[in-house]
Amino acid sequence: RISTDKPLWQDMHEYIKNLIWEMNANVVAFTDENGRTIQSGTTFVACCVKNNELYWAGVGDSRIYLMENNNLRQITRDHNYGIKLDYLARTGKISPEQAYSSPDRQALISYIGAQTMEMVDVSKEPQPVMSGSVLLLCSDGITKLLSDIEIADILQENATCAASHIAQQLVDRATAKRVRAQDNTTVAIIKI
Repeated sequence: RISTDKPLWQDMHEYIKNLIWEMNANVVAFTDENGRTIQSGTTFVACCVKNNELYWAGVGDSRIYLMENNNLRQITRDHNYGIKLDYLARTGKISPEQAYSSPDRQALISYIGAQTMEMVDVSKEPQPVMSGSVLLLCSDGITKLLSDIEIADILQENATCAASHIAQQLVDRATAKRVRAQDNTTVAIIKI
């Protein structure tokens, strides 16, 4: 069960953060029909927009992008081992090549369902968004198969289309690559 209390806009940061921790506790507590704990997890992104102000949250490697003035920008960061590897490279403990080529680079270090979520990112203040902007919320089934340039091109090519059409174009382009063992491919588009 997730809280359904309606937050006040000025409390959105705390509301979203608490909701994520509540979701995590619920997923960690999942059990099978015999009462045994089921180890499961998911990544999570969410956003709220009101009066051209954006609050956002992310856990894991699903992403939120903002497209404004034909400029695509990733708002969230991927919570994977690459963060730790990049730190080790910056501090001289490993080479940049070792950090970039590590087979563990994409391993998640934080997600909903983890006993201890290492990272939860929630915007502290609302971010202004312009009318005409597009928000893209997507899973790594999109971002591991489509580059940021490809994503931006699809958003630009379909700028006058309905959000559902844009989402379908992204899914179709990613799944057309027919990668074996492709991860889930989930997309939500919000046009401001």
